Amino acid sequence: MNILLFAPALLLFYLANLGLLRTILQLAVCGVVQLLLGAPFLLTHPVEYLRGSFDLGRIFEHKWTVNYRFLSRDLFENRSFHVSLLGLHLLLLLAFAKPIWTFFQSYVRLRRIEDQLQPQIAQQNLELKKRPKKVEKDKDKDQKKFTSEQQSFLKAFEKSLQKASGGKATAAPAQAEPERYGIHFDRCTQLALLPFFLCNLVGVACSRSLHYQFYVWYFHSLPYLAWSTPYSLGVRCLILGLIEYCWNTYPSTNFSSAALHFTHVVLLAGVAKQLVQTMRINNAAKREQQEQQKKLQ
Repeated sequence: MNILLFAPALLLFYLANLGLLRTILQLAVCGVVQLLLGAPFLLTHPVEYLRGSFDLGRIFEHKWTVNYRFLSRDLFENRSFHVSLLGLHLLLLLAFAKPIWTFFQSYVRLRRIEDQLQPQIAQQNLELKKRPKKVEKDKDKDQKKFTSEQQSFLKAFEKSLQKASGGKATAAPAQAEPERYGIHFDRCTQLALLPFFLCNLVGVACSRSLHYQFYVWYFHSLPYLAWSTPYSLGVRCLILGLIEYCWNTYPSTNFSSAALHFTHVVLLAGVAKQLVQTMRINNAAKREQQEQQKKLQ
């Protein structure tokens, strides 16, 4: 079940990387595999098989819930309550769809630029390796340069990623030869990772019932999500501590259930605020890049 919570992000990631036709092809492969695996059951008892595979109408026991102990049993088992949670889940996914799509598109562009620049970097490093050190100093002006458009694009995105992280730029890894050329795209992986963890968190926060084993669905992503917010170090640690307390309280209490929802809301709000700031920086970087291109023309 947990893997389905990543499905919205995975679909957008496929579309951004592969396009519509290749995405349909990938999904068709997944569908064919499922049909082949389920063929013995689909051919004999198709209705029962599908009903058991997608039993969305099942009722969870109130005594095992971790996140809704403070609700009465009648409200907890009410179908309208379940539908409202599903609606909230869809609304949150729609609200985050645009920034997630922008993150994925930026990730794809940066990776393509990395592929385009890699041959130039390799060629420069090969030339530097062949030249004696004294000759290199005399021929610095003759070395091959990146185009101005590539330089402006990289500077703009590096600046936006540094501001989005809420900290100072990290120094590039030390090279064996200081004069070697290299561009570090390590930070751009955040553009792909954060949307997946965010979609998973939205699904967990909107679940109609969480049981203790469901903690494994997202505990590994909580530190990353906490550090993707603009909160202070103390607030981040407090969020993680409260979530750990809520999941380790057995049986769950009204306070632990309410506290779990509170931490989820605070965490989602922090990530959303950071996404908005990143989108603004991204738009500013695009305008700066366009202005630089106009000046060069």
